Amino acid sequence: MSKKILIVDDEEDIRDLIGFNLGKMGYEIFEAADGTAAFSSYQSNMPDLIVTDINMPGGDDGWTFLNKLSEVYSKLPPVVVMSGYPKNAEKTTELVTHFMQKPFSLTEFLDILEATLRGDLKSKA
Repeated sequence: MSKKILIVDDEEDIRDLIGFNLGKMGYEIFEAADGTAAFSSYQSNMPDLIVTDINMPGGDDGWTFLNKLSEVYSKLPPVVVMSGYPKNAEKTTELVTHFMQKPFSLTEFLDILEATLRGDLKSKA
């Protein structure tokens, strides 16, 4: 059974690029454009990994999504945060396994996701 990955980003091109490449690697991909859709997708699909942007339009950004998940679920899968704002790295919480600053190398990004799924990168919690 393939691992499930939820990709959350308001930029469709980013979701498509990451999703296409992870799909070619055999992962089952779910996408969401904001925190509200991501929460719903999480509940329906129970992914093995969450990849989320932080800054998204509206009030439902990446932090809101992750905090809401942690209030409902006692254990979450690994979370890789991606953001174009370096200051978001300073705000990472115990919910975040790894922080990637945009723009990033796709190869490095995919390697980090695979290492996270293998358990080589553990949450700070």
